[in-house]
Amino acid sequence: LVDMHVETCERIIATIQQLKRLRSYAFNRAWYHVGEYYLALFQKLKREQRMLDFNDLEWMTYRLLRDADNAHWVQYKVDQRISHILIDEFQDTNPTQWQLLLPLLEEIAASPEATDRSVFLVGDEKQSIYSFRRANPELQSRASAWLAEHLGAIAAPLDNSRRSSPAIMDCVNHVFEQDEVSRHMSGFAHHGTYLDQLPGEVEICELFSLPEPDTTE
Repeated sequence: LVDMHVETCERIIATIQQLKRLRSYAFNRAWYHVGEYYLALFQKLKREQRMLDFNDLEWMTYRLLRDADNAHWVQYKVDQRISHILIDEFQDTNPTQWQLLLPLLEEIAASPEATDRSVFLVGDEKQSIYSFRRANPELQSRASAWLAEHLGAIAAPLDNSRRSSPAIMDCVNHVFEQDEVSRHMSGFAHHGTYLDQLPGEVEICELFSLPEPDTTE
């Protein structure tokens, strides 16, 4: 009887979990269809009003440089106007933006005799905050490798802060040198600071949750 009771309880629990999965699937499926309809309506309204948003500009520029029949001509004309490329906050670059940059970089790499041209990227993977815009901090290491291979670029790591106290840097090192974090950011180097006498403090607030709303009224 005990074994039968245990087996029955396990089956009930498994059934409840499966029902939860089915409800979650149905809910997300409905949201997907609603979102698809909303996006189609949003695009229709923009076309009617002859308006473009930030994502449209990215995508249409990508198509102009990569897929259009005159893409090579456009790349050539743009290349003639650019001598130096400087991109700050590169850790917030998304794949579409990288594909926009790549044709320009390829044009520079195709003209090694033009020694007066330069490319300079600045970024810190730890500071990537635009994932909602598909920012991919891993692109920074890929871009660095591409520049090193095709343009002979040299990495210039800046691992010593000029504005933070040792307390801040110790906290940063403690967080990013953990095994769980380093698996996702293997290129992290131990950080230091030039302001070794600057006082500082790091305080970690306890987690809290909002009280459940009162539904008895």
